Amino acid sequence: MKNTIKYQILVVTLLVSLSATGQQFTEITGTPPTNQPSDSRSVNIIDLNGDGWDDIFITNGQQPGTVNMLYSNNGNGTFTTVTGDPIVSNAAPFDGATFGDVDNDGDADAFAVTWYGQLNYFYRNNGNGTFNHEPQNVTGTIGTYSETAAWGDYNNDGSIDLYITNSDGNKKYAVSE
Repeated sequence: MKNTIKYQILVVTLLVSLSATGQQFTEITGTPPTNQPSDSRSVNIIDLNGDGWDDIFITNGQQPGTVNMLYSNNGNGTFTTVTGDPIVSNAAPFDGATFGDVDNDGDADAFAVTWYGQLNYFYRNNGNGTFNHEPQNVTGTIGTYSETAAWGDYNNDGSIDLYITNSDGNKKYAVSE
């Protein structure tokens, strides 16, 4: 009986000590995205091409003329830099970004906000991780100095809506899709 109690105490002690240890991280350098310096503003980690691997999207700003960065996950701990796509080609003072399935087609569309009173950018995902810039869709208004945005069904109508935060006065507003 004494040995059983000692064994139970030992098992409990080991379980508690194992659960108390922190997660270990390994620094990765010399590969995208770690070797591409930028004026990063926000990062989104999301599967954009439907392959089951989380990709990385980074907005860059606030200086005019910068472009965003997108890294496609190769599934082996490495990433490939995406170039030539509209989501990484538009030069603007980008600040934050958010992703949501606006058209209910199963892929994440993007909304990237800008600074310095410029229009925001909506990008529709083509289903394979490439995007079309659609300036005629949700952009916000000039002069807003947008910080970030978030998707959610705010009015419970089954479609996601967009809330944009701005820092120029009291210009916060929601845009319904």
